[in-house]
Amino acid sequence: QCRLTLPGWYGFGTAVHRTNGLMLGSLYYTRIYKSTTAAGDVFNAASTGIAESNNSASAPFNTGIVPWDGDAGGNTVFTWVNLKVYKSTNFATSWTALGTSGLPTTSFVIRGVGVAPSDVNRIGIVASGGRVFFSANGGSTWTAGGTLPNNNLSLSKVTFDPVNPSVVYVASVAATATASHLWKSVNGGATFVAIDTAAGFPAGVPVNTVKVD
Repeated sequence: QCRLTLPGWYGFGTAVHRTNGLMLGSLYYTRIYKSTTAAGDVFNAASTGIAESNNSASAPFNTGIVPWDGDAGGNTVFTWVNLKVYKSTNFATSWTALGTSGLPTTSFVIRGVGVAPSDVNRIGIVASGGRVFFSANGGSTWTAGGTLPNNNLSLSKVTFDPVNPSVVYVASVAATATASHLWKSVNGGATFVAIDTAAGFPAGVPVNTVKVD
């Protein structure tokens, strides 16, 4: 992956197509851009289908792009707005909103999305208020995950084990030394335990992202 930052703008999510080298970059308020060649010298808007794109009231400032690692062709990517997740199966040529059944509609902002490499239908959301939500049917419906013990909000990442989608990790960047910042679930997010209390892990350190080896 690479970081794309345009002069005078804020760059956030990036993705590089694994077979043709085309690139995606995002700006604030879920504004997605796609390169026209693998050289990455020209980008065009690629937010077709995202109704909330460039709306500060309904899309987040920090906009992410999440490639699905299970797509050998590299075309499946996800992004989000405040209240819903979007999916593309043609590398951002167009986007389709996933369902919102089971998700809050007020006092709720999505902070990040994760997708199980072994099953595109298993999707996780980290959200405001230190909350997590999961879908087992491709985002048609969502279920609230278990409580994250000793969390101080500011969730940053949800990551699935590459082989077993029932194993899930959640991270936090809360600026609180006494709070936990990393949790693990072995039952699909129904319950979590803090794992940054293990010997060798520095206590109280914010965690931006998790990558399972």
